[in-house]
Amino acid sequence: MRHECEEIREAFSALLDGELSETRRKLVAAHLLVCPECSTEAGRVMAAKGLVEREEQHAPVPADFMTRLRAGLDQADGVRQHVRRSAPARRVTALAAAGAIAVSIAIILSTMFFMSNDNALALAQMHQQVIGMPGPIPGGGFAEISCNPSRDGWTELHRALMRPEGTLVTYTLYRVGSCPVSVFDGPSTWEPYRSGWRVTERIDGFNVRQVGDHSMTSWVTGGRRYVLIATAPPADTAALARVHASSAQGRSPGL
Repeated sequence: MRHECEEIREAFSALLDGELSETRRKLVAAHLLVCPECSTEAGRVMAAKGLVEREEQHAPVPADFMTRLRAGLDQADGVRQHVRRSAPARRVTALAAAGAIAVSIAIILSTMFFMSNDNALALAQMHQQVIGMPGPIPGGGFAEISCNPSRDGWTELHRALMRPEGTLVTYTLYRVGSCPVSVFDGPSTWEPYRSGWRVTERIDGFNVRQVGDHSMTSWVTGGRRYVLIATAPPADTAALARVHASSAQGRSPGL
C-alpha cells in the first residue's frame, strides 16, 4: 500500500469525529475521489461507526438504509476478486459494489464544514464532483446527457446526510433519463445561497442559475427548503423542479 494511502487511512477516525483541520479534510476528501481502495475502506469505517444512523425529524432517511449499505459492502468483495459467473450475476454484483463506494460519498458530504457563504457554487461543485467520480459510482458514466422531465422517470441512486455550516441537510442523487439530478433538502430557514446567487433566468416561477454545463434552482414547500441541481439547460432544470415540487411531501417523483 502506498505511503499516501497509509496516511489517509490513519486519518479516517479523526475525519469522522470532526477533529481534522479544514485543510486536512479537503486533502482526505480529494484523495477519496481518486482512490477506489481508500474510498471503499472509508465506507467500511463509516458503516462501523454508524455515522449515517443519525436521526433528525425532518430528514427522511429510509429505515433499511444501513442494512442495504452493509449488504452492498459485503457483496462488493466479490467484484474485486473477479469471480467467474454469469453475465447477469456480474451485473447485479457490480450494482452492489456501487453501493459500497457510495458510502464514501456520504463521508465526503458529511464533512463539508468548510463550505463558504457562496454555498450555491459549493453545492454545484459537489454535484459535479459526485457525478464525475471514476469507477462504479452512482451518477458516474453519464457520457451522453438527455433529459425530458415530462417523459423520463426518476431513479433514486443515492441518499446521504450532510451538515453544511451546521445545518442538517438530506442529499439525494437521482437519474432522470440519463441526466444526473441532485436535490438538497433542508429546513426552510436554511440559506444555501446567502451570497453569490445570481439568477440567470426566471422560468415558470423558478429563479434558475446556470453554472457551467449544469443549472440550479431553489424553492420552499411544506416547510422545507429544496435546492435542485441538474446537468441540464435552465428550462429543463425548471421543469424538473416543478415536477419535484409537485410530488407528495417531497417524496421521490418516481414513486
